[in-house]
Amino acid sequence: ADPASRKRPRKTAAQAADTVPDVEAVAAPDAATPPDADPATPRRRASDAIPGGLRPEPTLRILETRVLRGANYWAREPVIRQVVDLGVLEEFPSNRIPGFVDALVELLPTLEEHACSLGRRGGLITRLRDGTWAGHVAEHIALEFQNLAGTDVRHGKTRGTGEHGRYNVIFEYREEQVGIEAGRKAVGLVNHLVAPHDPAFDFDLMAELESLILMAERLAFGPSTQALIDEAAGRDIPYMRLDRYSLVQFGQGVHQQRIRATMTSRTSGIAVDIASDKKLTNRLLDSAGLPVPRSEVVDTEDEAVAAARRLGYPCVIKPLDGNHGRGVALDLRDEAAVRAAWPETLRQSRGGDVIVESYITGRDYRCLVIGGKLAAVAERVPAIVTADGEKTI
Repeated sequence: ADPASRKRPRKTAAQAADTVPDVEAVAAPDAATPPDADPATPRRRASDAIPGGLRPEPTLRILETRVLRGANYWAREPVIRQVVDLGVLEEFPSNRIPGFVDALVELLPTLEEHACSLGRRGGLITRLRDGTWAGHVAEHIALEFQNLAGTDVRHGKTRGTGEHGRYNVIFEYREEQVGIEAGRKAVGLVNHLVAPHDPAFDFDLMAELESLILMAERLAFGPSTQALIDEAAGRDIPYMRLDRYSLVQFGQGVHQQRIRATMTSRTSGIAVDIASDKKLTNRLLDSAGLPVPRSEVVDTEDEAVAAARRLGYPCVIKPLDGNHGRGVALDLRDEAAVRAAWPETLRQSRGGDVIVESYITGRDYRCLVIGGKLAAVAERVPAIVTADGEKTI
C-alpha cells in the first residue's frame, strides 16, 4: 500500500545498487508471501460474521524490528521492517471497530493526504471506511508521525508473513531512531483507538508527537552537513550515518570518505586547532587585513565585566572553545547583563576560558567552502515568534 499522494521520482537501478545495505538486517520473508501481495485487500469480506462472539481488543504488538539501511527485498530506499501480530484484531478490519476510523481521522486529519493503493488524495480514508487491517493502519500512522516531526517520508507497504495474524509492516525512514520510535508510537495509537477507555493503553497524542519532534530536531544534521549529504545523494554517492552525532560515511570500501559536520578525512589537524580557538582565529584574520571584532580572553566574572567596560557596551561573551552557539550571550548592555550571562557561558567552556567581544550588528551567514569553491550558504536566524497581540502561545 503506497501512502504517497505526492509522487516523487524513484531511484534508478544504479542508485539502488550504490546504496549501502545492512547485511544483518536484510532477510527475505517467508517465500509463501510474495512482496507484491496486498494484505490491505481483505482476504475475506468485512461483512463476514465474526466467529465465537469475539470483541475488538487492543492486541496489536510488535514482535521484531529491523532497519534495512540500503536497497533491500522490500524497497529501493531505506526502510524499517516491523513484524507485528494482530492477535484478536485479525478478525476486525477497521470498519468493524466502533468509532475507530472517525477517531483516527479526527486526531490525524493529515492522513487525508495519503493516497494508498487508490492513487488519489483521500485514498487511505476510503480504505479505512471500506475495511483494512491494523498492521496497514499502523504503517500509515508511522509515516505520518515522521512527516509531522519534519522528516519527509512517503513509501510503505504491509504484507502477510504467511502466519495467521502476522504481517510485515514496511515504511520508509530518514532518521533511524525517529523511524523506529514512530513505528512504536503508531502501534500505541492503534491500540488506544481500539480501547480508548482502557487506562493501560492511554495515548496522549500531543505529548507523544512533541517528544518525537524533539527527537527529530536533536538528531537532525546541521545545515552544512545536510548540504554535503544532499550533494552526495544528487551524485548517486551512497552515505551512511555512523553515530548519533554527525559522523557520516560517503562511498564504500577503499573509496569511502568520512566527515564529521564539516570536517573530512582530509581536513588538516592544524586547521581544526586554529578554528577551535576563537582568539587565535580572530588574530590571524586581523593580520590578513579582514575586519574583526575587538576581543579579550578572561577566566573570571570580574575580569569579564572589566573587559566589557574597556571594549564598550553592547558586548558579547562566549566560550573560547565552544561551538553550535552554546553559551553565547549577545547584545549585553550593562554590567548586570554580563554577570547574569556568565554562569552559562562558563559552563559551556571546556577549558574554562571565555572571550568578550564587541557587539556587531548585521546578518549572520555560515558559508561552506569545498576545494576552494563556495558550495552552500546558510543564514542563521534566531528563533522568533510573530504574535497577534491577543492569543497566548
